[in-house]
Amino acid sequence: MRSSNTCAYPDAPSTGEGTLDIDTIIPTGNDACVSKCVMLAPEAPKSEKAGRYWGQNDDVIQTVFNDDLEIGENIQKGLVAGANTEILFGRYEIGLHLGTNAIHDALEGRLSA
Repeated sequence: MRSSNTCAYPDAPSTGEGTLDIDTIIPTGNDACVSKCVMLAPEAPKSEKAGRYWGQNDDVIQTVFNDDLEIGENIQKGLVAGANTEILFGRYEIGLHLGTNAIHDALEGRLSA
């Protein structure tokens, strides 16, 4: 069974007005996925200037996210090559630690629905 991964990231631009970025990755095969990204602003833009402002914010977020996707794709290519016998996650990658622990717990029968 395939599942999707959805992450929500609150932002706080220098204006003090926050946005919510919702990124969803949906597996479509063993080596493919679809990525959907949405940025929610506190209100609809009331002027062209506000529209440009939120558009530029979204452009920055998409640039960073696309960089992350490219890095992730290259990591996956390396994993498929079979050269690594283990993986070490950084201290601040808590989501990866939690996800890995949940997988190990499920495989060893310590996780129930």
